[in-house]
Amino acid sequence: MCHAVDPSRPAGELAGELALYLAPGSVPPGPLVWASPLGPRLLDPDRPIGEQVPANATIEPVRRNDP
Repeated sequence: MCHAVDPSRPAGELAGELALYLAPGSVPPGPLVWASPLGPRLLDPDRPIGEQVPANATIEPVRRNDP
C-alpha cells in the first residue's frame, strides 16, 4: 500500500488513505504501526511517511486487546 501513497504526506493521514482503498470504517482511528523486520514500530503521525518506512512496508492499525 505504501508505494501508492505520497511519501511526503504525514503518516497521520495514512489511515484515511487506507480507508479509501479498503472501505470506510475498515481502519480504526488511532496510531499506525510499521511491521518492520526488527519488530512493530509506531509511526509518528506528524512526520512524513517516507521518512519512516520503506516503499514496500506493511502498515497496520494498532491492535488493542479488549479485556
